[in-house]
Amino acid sequence: RTAGPGAPRSPYVAFTSSRDRTSEVYRMRLDGSDVRRLTYSAGSKWQPQCHGDRIYFVADQDGADRIYSVHINGSAPRRL
Repeated sequence: RTAGPGAPRSPYVAFTSSRDRTSEVYRMRLDGSDVRRLTYSAGSKWQPQCHGDRIYFVADQDGADRIYSVHINGSAPRRL
């Protein structure tokens, strides 16, 4: 998904999938190529949003929903 008007446009789409048995955040190019898993942690993740070179998402970590971000290449994950 892309962010709203005025936000930096990303050449990627972010999505969640349980293809590896846990809910994780992935990204792929708009043409469906270059799929990459970006998260590797316990807990469910949902609502990923691309914004420039970062992806923001909600994750259930330690029983609490928190907002996280990760660089579009999978580096620099952080809790906000």
